[in-house]
Amino acid sequence: MEPLLSYARVFAGASRYDEDGNAHPFHAPQGIRIRLTPAEKSDVVVTVDRPWERQIISHVTLRHDQGRYRMWYGARCGSGPDDQFLCYAESADGFHWEKPELGLYEFAGSKSNNICFVGPHALRGSVFIDENPGGGDRYKKLGHSPRWYDDDGTEITSRQGLARWKELGEQGYNRDEVRERVRLVGVHRAMTSPDGIEWRALEQPVFEAFCDTQTVACFDVERGKYVGYFRTAIDGRRAVGMSETEDFSAWPVPEPIFTTDAMDGPSDSFYTNAYTRYPGADLHLMFPSVYHQVDCSVDMQLGVSSDGLNWSRPSRQTIVSCGESGSGDEGGVYGGPGLVVLPDGRFAIPYTGRKSRHHEAYYSEPEADAQFRLATWPEHRLGGIRADALGEFTLESHLVNGGELVLNYRTDRGGWIRAALYENIPHPPEPVEPLAGYSFEDCQRVSGDAFRQPLSWRGSTDLSPLSGKKINARFQMNRATLYAFELGRATDERHSI
Repeated sequence: MEPLLSYARVFAGASRYDEDGNAHPFHAPQGIRIRLTPAEKSDVVVTVDRPWERQIISHVTLRHDQGRYRMWYGARCGSGPDDQFLCYAESADGFHWEKPELGLYEFAGSKSNNICFVGPHALRGSVFIDENPGGGDRYKKLGHSPRWYDDDGTEITSRQGLARWKELGEQGYNRDEVRERVRLVGVHRAMTSPDGIEWRALEQPVFEAFCDTQTVACFDVERGKYVGYFRTAIDGRRAVGMSETEDFSAWPVPEPIFTTDAMDGPSDSFYTNAYTRYPGADLHLMFPSVYHQVDCSVDMQLGVSSDGLNWSRPSRQTIVSCGESGSGDEGGVYGGPGLVVLPDGRFAIPYTGRKSRHHEAYYSEPEADAQFRLATWPEHRLGGIRADALGEFTLESHLVNGGELVLNYRTDRGGWIRAALYENIPHPPEPVEPLAGYSFEDCQRVSGDAFRQPLSWRGSTDLSPLSGKKINARFQMNRATLYAFELGRATDERHSI
């Protein structure tokens, strides 16, 4: 089904002029808006329960692969470069996870652990499954590896670096002088694996720039390139940047493409991006964690794109919120890739919940308070087009090859949905009537709550008589939300009006 998370599939409407020069609305959308569905949160699915995780678990990736759910995440138990780990877990249902004993790396004298890589760039980043047929190893990972150096060139920990910054500031050095003496350097490194378990790191960094938190990358089949989404900054605010390359081992420095604006709070910026593809549809999503810098809390919104380059947010509504006090995720929620379909049909993304707020770790020894949960939605119901009263809109044209017009919708009490079908409505606009037998009056209204409900005209749902035609569906809705649709049999061919 095709989700209706933006107006990308909605005809913008036009004005038609009569012989006297009077303007008349033509297939104009009216009385509708985009409404998102706040996520339901699962119970904790993974928590800190191993010695090598005792400081933190974070940067979770979730994939459905080879008939199972597979998770990769970062863990840390100290401040040294070899106290950071990439760990692995798997599940049959997405809720009950096992941390298998991989036997690859020794920790505290034993290889009975789920560690699949050790090193300074094991903690951050995310894993993706490479769809490039000539890309070599099937599993790949990009991650940021920060380095702190004291004024004598000695590498120090981040806590020591922050302490030195504070100390030098108190001694009267300005910001530039402090950063000359205590340097924070960022590089991005790549890793590959044939199976997602045994990893090797590329020797050379793929680029040098400070793009921390969780990088998400993929091979974009449509673009024929590797595409990555990174934490960058623009106008002094954290933002999401993008870079693309044909060579996974060498990337241009990312450029900002997605940031907060004047519709957001004045202290808001983006933290992690949680880029993912929508299951079964040609749609790109982000679940950016919005960092409210004044109160140090972090919650999540939704970003939508048709091409992965131009992004919008259908609303500024929080789609995954911080929990109540004592919930374990009251300090912040950080989404991770990707969006998967659970065995019961629900959609889910993983997220890291933190009890502490963002800045608290800078001022006190951090407590191991991280946990992984799933944010879930009913199938195809992350959001949809909503009519609070009477509303109408027309879809862009679709080439129909039989099948039915199937809807995923929900109506309020007394609400309803119906549709009329047109054959490739003209441009410039001119008077046009619905196809014979497919008018609003011919359509049986639907009400209630349904995930796959075919519409019928004069008692038939069959669109075979319209095969080979470019069809526009115009909906009338009253007190209803339309989440997704399927017009005719599945086809990749879509046409703009």
